[in-house]
Amino acid sequence: MKYLTIVAFTLCISCSEMGKKESSSISRDANSLSNGNIQTDSFNLKFSFLRNLPVRNTPFRDSTNFDNFRFSALLSQEQLYRFNLAAIVSPYDLKDIRSSEMRYRIPLSEQFVTVVFTTQVGEHELRTDLANFDHNFRLIDFKTIAYDDIAEGCIQKAALISKDKIIIYEANYCDADTAILEKNWILDGAGMVILAK
Repeated sequence: MKYLTIVAFTLCISCSEMGKKESSSISRDANSLSNGNIQTDSFNLKFSFLRNLPVRNTPFRDSTNFDNFRFSALLSQEQLYRFNLAAIVSPYDLKDIRSSEMRYRIPLSEQFVTVVFTTQVGEHELRTDLANFDHNFRLIDFKTIAYDDIAEGCIQKAALISKDKIIIYEANYCDADTAILEKNWILDGAGMVILAK
């Protein structure tokens, strides 16, 4: 039953653009991002560790989970603090973070910077968060776009990210009748992530 639900979850994500071909997809092996749509640019920020961060163009899917992701470039404690990861992974604290990596940037607006982090909290939770920052790197808003819980193997999230919206798919495999919930979020011009009505 779980296998059928995983297949349905994957099909739901794949079909959500109604046949529109996506220009790329993410695949992650133990140490590298491989995607024709990812590039490294010379983005000149005062945070030097962002200069060589890959750039990801929309639209694309992110379905990061324990099966398809391995950490390779861990953030330091200073970087966790600078990027306000404590707020992003709340209700957890920085001390609960086992590993965190800044994965890529998304050029959504000139008004703010969008960075995607993948973080392991405790032993059993892997979350990927899209975070918008102003140009002084104050956190504007964020949203969890992918999630994997292997303690009971119950919950998994994946997302389709476009220039101005995020569609998040969530499956709860612990329910007898597994259903895939879809939520639409709007990315506004100020960097806020707002639930669509």
